[in-house]
Amino acid sequence: MKNLTKVIALGWLFLLLAQSSYAQTKEIGARFSGLERFSLIYKKEKKENKYMRARFIIASASLIGVSDNMDLGIQAGFAVGSEKRKAINEKLNFIHGVEPSLLINYSGGSNTSKAINVSPGIGYVLGFQYSFNEDFYVSLETIPGINGTFSFVENSNNLYGLNLGFNSSVASVTLAYRFNSQK
Repeated sequence: MKNLTKVIALGWLFLLLAQSSYAQTKEIGARFSGLERFSLIYKKEKKENKYMRARFIIASASLIGVSDNMDLGIQAGFAVGSEKRKAINEKLNFIHGVEPSLLINYSGGSNTSKAINVSPGIGYVLGFQYSFNEDFYVSLETIPGINGTFSFVENSNNLYGLNLGFNSSVASVTLAYRFNSQK
């Protein structure tokens, strides 16, 4: 009975070690939409050619001081979604997938009203990815989608809106590094 327990324990240990040695592809990079908007992007392989993607969006930031007035403006957000890849050839992939997002814009100053705009949205990633080698790639993508805007302005009426657009003027280029890690 002791030997059977040892064999079962060793079997479980072997299974655990075998599972933890699975190499999982991860990617990290920078995504640029013009010179003022960029985001940091992280992707993690879930299944072959299926990835979870997360972006931290840094759209803009400003600090303006005139005499005794200081104005601050910042726009940031995040998006988390899925990405599927379809090979066109050995170096080029078509990428697509759903990506919900949340963008927050704050503006205000010592002598001006403070305002917060909250924009939840959902988009569909469409693009192409070109691999230079096993470690680096560049991609070109756009994310048509729907987003709402809720504006809260100090000492004023709140505003609400809905936007549906292709936003092809916001085509983005991503430069990324690919690596494998333990699960």
